[in-house]
Amino acid sequence: MTYAFVQDFPASWKHYTRLAAALDEPVPEGLIFHVAGPTDEGFRTIELWQTRAGWQRCQADRLASAVLNEWTLASPTLRELHALSSIFGERSRR
Repeated sequence: MTYAFVQDFPASWKHYTRLAAALDEPVPEGLIFHVAGPTDEGFRTIELWQTRAGWQRCQADRLASAVLNEWTLASPTLRELHALSSIFGERSRR
């Protein structure tokens, strides 16, 4: 079952670069898609995961220790979506 997660972070774009580094090589198992951009309040990430468990594992193993524990800010707002459909305009070449 595919899950989409949208998280709003009340932090600067500089903080995002640290989060992105934790998701880079190797890409976490189960991550299908990740996109991010600045918002008026900070930044937003949108991710598609093969399973909710894969997302939880990445949060615990990579993000909590590498990035989020160092930030002194409120928890991100998380919206979970059981994705019934996904449409991609370009196919990955990996």
